Amino acid sequence: MYNGFIACRRLEAALALEDLAGRKVALRVRFDDGEQTSRSRTLRRPVAAAADLGETARELLGRTQAGSRAVRGLALSLSGLVRRQRDDRQLGLFEPR
Repeated sequence: MYNGFIACRRLEAALALEDLAGRKVALRVRFDDGEQTSRSRTLRRPVAAAADLGETARELLGRTQAGSRAVRGLALSLSGLVRRQRDDRQLGLFEPR
């Protein structure tokens, strides 16, 4: 199971510093034997929240052999970056207003 919540939170924080969001989420998987594979998904709306990034990353990971092969590393990236507009801002459930 994908446990990359820390990576998603770091990416969320980096995006917030620049007030950015992105539409294309990519996941690269490096297997124990050195082979690599990648999966990506272009979303309809730009995202920046860790929860949205994590959900998409789990979906992408499920489309690899990660469950049946030993994994050495994972890399998560976001492209198609845009400045977040007022309507695009995602409020955290537990953040003060």
